[in-house]
Order: sequence, then C-alpha cells, then structure tokens
Amino acid sequence: MKLRWVLLLVFAVAVAGGLYLTHTPAGDAELAKGLKAYKQGNLEEAKSLTMKAAMRGNALAQGFLGVLYATGEGVEQDYSEAVKWYRKAAEQGNAIAQVNLGDAYQNARGVAQDSAMAFSWFKKAANQNHVMAQGLVGAMYLDGRGVEQSEVEALKWLSKAADQNDALAQANLGVMYYNGRGVEPDVEKAVKLFRLSALQLNKFGQYNLGAAYITGQGVEQDSKVVPISSRPRRCCIPV
Repeated sequence: MKLRWVLLLVFAVAVAGGLYLTHTPAGDAELAKGLKAYKQGNLEEAKSLTMKAAMRGNALAQGFLGVLYATGEGVEQDYSEAVKWYRKAAEQGNAIAQVNLGDAYQNARGVAQDSAMAFSWFKKAANQNHVMAQGLVGAMYLDGRGVEQSEVEALKWLSKAADQNDALAQANLGVMYYNGRGVEPDVEKAVKLFRLSALQLNKFGQYNLGAAYITGQGVEQDSKVVPISSRPRRCCIPV
C-alpha cells in the first residue's frame, strides 16, 4: 500500500507577537509598542505604530505590516499591499517575510501564481535555517514543483526540518521511507516519523499512521484505527 505525501502550501501569515518582540531592534520603541498593542487586541494602534517603523525601513515592521494587510487586522484586507511589504522585508533578508512572500507566489495572493518564485523565496528562508521553509523546500523538491525534481534534495531538506520537529516534514519524510523514495524502504522508521508528526496533531501524520495500523506494516495491525482522511485548511502556520 503506497502512502501519500503532502505538499502543504496553504500558509497565510501568522504572527507570534512574542517572537517579534524578542527580535525587535534596540531603540525601536514604536515597533515594540505596536507589537504590544497587537497582542492586546488594539489593532488600529498596532497598525499605526507599525507603519511608522516600516516607513523608516525596519524589516520586522515591514513584514508584520504585510501580515496585517494579509489578514485584514486593523486595515482593510489587501493581498497586493501585503506583498508590497513582504517584499521590502524579504529583500532585507527577513526569513519570515521570505516565507510569506513565497506563499503569496505559490497561492496567487496579491501576485500571479509562480511556483518557481515561491521556491526561490522559500529557499532563501531555508538557507537561514527557517524550519518551515526547509520543509517546504523539501516538499517542492519531492514534487518537482517550481524546481527540478530531486529525491536527494528532498531527503536533505525534509530531514533538516524533521530533525527540528517540523510535523509536516516528519509526515513527508515518513512517506519517503515508507515508499522507498530516494532511500531504502524502512517501514519502522516511517512509522516512527508518522507518530512524531501525529503527536503534534498533524493530520497528515495521523492519516498515515492510521493507514500503517490498518495494513499492519511497521506496527501491529489494528483495523479499529481509522485514518483521518480530511484536513481543514489552516489560516495560520507558526513561524
């Protein structure tokens, strides 16, 4: 039984305020206040303060402003405006903005769909050790989407992300081992990866773990375990 792998590209900007506050440059009081306002639910104030910092060229503020436009928090939702600010931050090397810009290209949000451009931006972020980006790069290599297919590169990047506990990468890497794609088949290792993914409530990991139980490959067969066959689209992926 061949198990499916998944290329998840339904990323729609999420911001952990604490993450941004941790990386706020010293002396940028307006950005810090804007992020604090966001965490407190004061979205208009967050937008106003963040805009001031973004206009001064602060990359974190620019990326966060893109998030606000993409989600419509404190402003009218505008994907084109989101892309504008993502690009400004991404071109300054902000990895989170690079992932968001890549997502915009992959899913045609504010720009024309372009998998090659999506891959390019994901790769830039992956090279900065952004874990989710590493998993996306691996998945795109596996699928040959936006880049020439390479199971060697897929294994390399999915392993990097899976080793850092990225649940989707664990699910995809598990499928490579289960089906023997680019590696010697290793069902037990595959099931271990599915379990790690499933324990993080990743439904692709749960699905494949359930399928393994039904077939009895890598685990003791248990037909009472039903794989989860559907997954709601997420609006947010942690970064």
